[in-house]
Amino acid sequence: MRLDCFIAEKYSQITRQKAVELIKQEQVCVNGKVILKPAFNVNDTDSIEIKQDFFIESEIFCSRAALKLQRFLNNMEVLPYQYVFYNAAFLTTQNTFLSYLMQCVDTNEWQNAHDLIAAQNKLDVESKKKIRAPLTYVITSLKHVLPLMIKDSVILDVGASAGGFTQVLLTYQPSLIVAQDIGRLQLNSVLHTRDEVVSIEEVDIRIFAQNFDTYKDKILAYVRDFKKDLLCDDILQHNRFDFLVCDVSFISLEHILESLLHLSKSMLLLYKPQYEVGIHAKRNKKGVIKDNKNILQHLESFLALLKAKNALYIFVEKSLLAGKEGNEEFFIFCQF
Repeated sequence: MRLDCFIAEKYSQITRQKAVELIKQEQVCVNGKVILKPAFNVNDTDSIEIKQDFFIESEIFCSRAALKLQRFLNNMEVLPYQYVFYNAAFLTTQNTFLSYLMQCVDTNEWQNAHDLIAAQNKLDVESKKKIRAPLTYVITSLKHVLPLMIKDSVILDVGASAGGFTQVLLTYQPSLIVAQDIGRLQLNSVLHTRDEVVSIEEVDIRIFAQNFDTYKDKILAYVRDFKKDLLCDDILQHNRFDFLVCDVSFISLEHILESLLHLSKSMLLLYKPQYEVGIHAKRNKKGVIKDNKNILQHLESFLALLKAKNALYIFVEKSLLAGKEGNEEFFIFCQF
């Protein structure tokens, strides 16, 4: 039997397409040897293993997005194309991120690190060599704070699709996750059974934001029925979520940014250049953008837009896992 077919048959939650993806990413071993061909012939006597990197709390990842987010949250290393910005008003403005940050770091040391970074604050590899120590400190601080922000929070997952981001976020014990998507019947069946997850399907995020009172009532009704330990008066205060994550396709983040800002002041966005640079950017046959300069120019333009919207804090990190076809993508954490 083909290896991809064997995996799909053995693991009910793995489709054949996902099995092919696992194999091509060197995550499947047959008799202790990594196999790269989905058509590799196996039988019942062979020992077939999937590397633990593709499991989240003993469950296989439900989408590629889960791996992207998990690796972002776990990474503490300095990488190419990391970027940090904070507004002077950040340290004097009451916000959740700052309150958690002050629990984890020495304020003066944290501020000094950012001052050093500011002198070489560019999205290029050379600048990272000059600011490695302070950047490492800032990255470590941020990655310790994010789990604190997620725990016990009410979170909106924009463009949830199969629920990859939701799957990872659940490991950090949020109170509630609202999984929104414009499609239908995409959310992983296991996630549907979790009391912490509310699925909002077949709605554009812009419509969701415009008619939030209506959707809020649906969310609160769910809480009353299934989350007895979560008081309705304590959630969605000021009609905002504690935290927002966003992974959307076929639309620019610029087109939905106003809606996102209406819904939360703390957000983690996945910036996908393939939907940001326009149709005239040079691409290969698979649609992978080949013009790195163009990518960075558009990314910097989007960061400028965030600053124009009064972002207090911005952190950018290139995703350790590329898009499905090979496009580079970037995580952007921002606090307003």
